[in-house]
Amino acid sequence: MAKKTLITSGKGGVGKSTITVLLGFFLTILGKKVIILDLDFGISSVEELLKELEPVFNLGDILTGNCSVEAAINSSRYKKLDFIAAAKNYKINIQNNQLQQIIKSLEGYDFILLDSPAGLNLDECINGETIDDALIVANPEKLCLTGARNISRLLEERGITKRYLIINKFNSKVWKKNNLENLDVVIDFVAAQLIAIIPFMENLEVVSYDFEKLISYKKFYKALFNLANRYLGANVKLLFK
Repeated sequence: MAKKTLITSGKGGVGKSTITVLLGFFLTILGKKVIILDLDFGISSVEELLKELEPVFNLGDILTGNCSVEAAINSSRYKKLDFIAAAKNYKINIQNNQLQQIIKSLEGYDFILLDSPAGLNLDECINGETIDDALIVANPEKLCLTGARNISRLLEERGITKRYLIINKFNSKVWKKNNLENLDVVIDFVAAQLIAIIPFMENLEVVSYDFEKLISYKKFYKALFNLANRYLGANVKLLFK
């Protein structure tokens, strides 16, 4: 049975979609078959990050009955990493039974990563009945962490008890400037288990369309590799310093 994970954030611009795609990529390195379901209507960040041609069908076509789920699945250049592009129409709403049926059609995968919109505008169908756990992405800034706390509370209300925090774009100077030296305080504040600290990478756009090149950026690569391993339950350390 596929594991269904929501990747979300309390505010935009924290790198949520990038983390989603990179996590999917590193899971495939570890031999897993992954599909990303882009729920960020109108944005289609996943297909942009994978640098694919515009798909013939997207999530909106599934929801309106224009195509089957299978027809909307797109292969990426990376083996075992597929995706369904976001709907282009902001006015389309996804119902709980629709999401459940889509997910049921994707059970042939090991992992289903759902890239959600940022903020508190999650559809009601995002709940403990359809989602196994959630990864909350935040930058090392108080405003981002406050947003992460708010989304964590909402997810708890929806019955999603397994919630994990990813601190993205980590920079030690920014961290200290915001008086965030104590990780335990941050974890308690967000009410989510810390699963990864991803260092800030200034020239990420250089490799954003060719993930194999990430291996040249050892610290960044290792942090993402550790994220994928920790997500699979391996006992590996965080890279913090």
